[in-house]
Amino acid sequence: MRGEKAPEYRAGHIMQRIAEDPRTSEMGIHIAMHAGWLVVSGVVSTPQRREEILRVIREEAPELRIRDEVQIAGAGAGDPEDEETLT
Repeated sequence: MRGEKAPEYRAGHIMQRIAEDPRTSEMGIHIAMHAGWLVVSGVVSTPQRREEILRVIREEAPELRIRDEVQIAGAGAGDPEDEETLT
């Protein structure tokens, strides 16, 4: 039955699962279906949190290809000298 759901319902169900699963309890994750890919985006606090989210998704939808666009808070912010000063 899983494969019969419309993509937007499937994405919504997976987002709900991520929000409700005690391993993740993450509300800031967005899931979308694009050209046969499940695109996961948002910002989390640690790489471990991202891995748990991806694990929950794989359990829920093992047949889907996943594009991971989840960012780690503070990662890739650059060096302090790269910061722009506004006047």
